[in-house]
Amino acid sequence: KPKEEKRIFFSKSIEWSIYFCVLNYMFNHSRKIRPAFYGDPSSLRRRFYLCGVAHAIFMPFLLFFVSLHFFMSNIYDWRSTKEYLGPREWSAIAKWKFRELNELNHLFERRMEPSYKSASAYLEMFSKPSPLAVAVGRILVFVSGSLG
Repeated sequence: KPKEEKRIFFSKSIEWSIYFCVLNYMFNHSRKIRPAFYGDPSSLRRRFYLCGVAHAIFMPFLLFFVSLHFFMSNIYDWRSTKEYLGPREWSAIAKWKFRELNELNHLFERRMEPSYKSASAYLEMFSKPSPLAVAVGRILVFVSGSLG
């Protein structure tokens, strides 16, 4: 029995925090690792702590802004189609799994572009059910409602 794989998801703000706390201070101007970086772990701990405090302070405002931005940018599409729930795109984890080793970003986007059309066509098959499926569904709802 294979071991269960733990999946870790990092949001963009966490990715930015890791970049800011670790990678931003790791290299000096001549692109070499700073001796102070690996010689002083307390400064790394302090940067992580400050970044965590900043996340805790700004999280309610960020949640409000992101929610408002999402609804304002997608409300027209949702009202016009009644089935739109946001832009359909691959998650960051899926993009990392699909990306080939050392693949350039423009080549990766060109390779991934046809997948959006195919995925939309696949989802379109289920958006408008056939009249037979609607009739069978209504019968099942009626029968299950009368049993309960």
